[in-house]
Amino acid sequence: MNKLICTGLACPQPVLITRKYLEENPASGGVTVVVDNRAAAENIVRFLENSGFTAGITTIENGFEIEGSRIKGNEVQCR
Repeated sequence: MNKLICTGLACPQPVLITRKYLEENPASGGVTVVVDNRAAAENIVRFLENSGFTAGITTIENGFEIEGSRIKGNEVQCR
């Protein structure tokens, strides 16, 4: 699972970066995103949950870590 470091970025940048990563890596089982503000963390969780992932926030030093995992059954076919 790759980790995206999106600290120092205001919304909606962390969400857009997360979306771009998932679009470019459709077979990815998930992603971890690190941000330094609660609004960005909550927006990423909402985006992931609306995109077929489970997501959770962990408070870390100087920020938040969001881990998103693709919900089983929402696999993407690669051709």
